[in-house]
Amino acid sequence: MTYNVHGLPWPIAEDRTASLSAIAAQLKAMRAAGHQPRIVALQEAFVPDAKAIGTAAGYRYIAFG
Repeated sequence: MTYNVHGLPWPIAEDRTASLSAIAAQLKAMRAAGHQPRIVALQEAFVPDAKAIGTAAGYRYIAFG
């Protein structure tokens, strides 16, 4: 799955903490139900909250590039 999370830094984008947390929570809920995507590629994940989505969602392996 690819997902453009619009995690751009200020001044390009304003605070997206709530939205990025909601994305992580949804992925975590999908994992709990056994319906998660096996691979998630995040686009525009430049801010720390966006980079934390994989960990917060419970994915074991995370790569940045």
